[in-house]
Amino acid sequence: MQQNNLTTTMQNFGKLTAEERALFLSVVSAEKVEEKKTQKRKKSSLPFEYTKEYYEQYLKHVHNIEVKARLERISAKQRNQTTGISQGLTH
Repeated sequence: MQQNNLTTTMQNFGKLTAEERALFLSVVSAEKVEEKKTQKRKKSSLPFEYTKEYYEQYLKHVHNIEVKARLERISAKQRNQTTGISQGLTH
């Protein structure tokens, strides 16, 4: 629908006076410049593997693996201590 309005506006552009054209162009160009400013996005110059975010995610991942392994060792140790074999209660 916006494209249709633009086409109609451009067809009638030739009928406008010089003052109306100047006003129209000032409004249209201001909107386009404002729109372009909001759409720009800063891109990292480094590949993702070398960015700070990647390094932080990598450290979290490695830390989580180490914590999981430590918890598994602790729980296995606790299971062994609570069995009858480890307590010396065998027949």
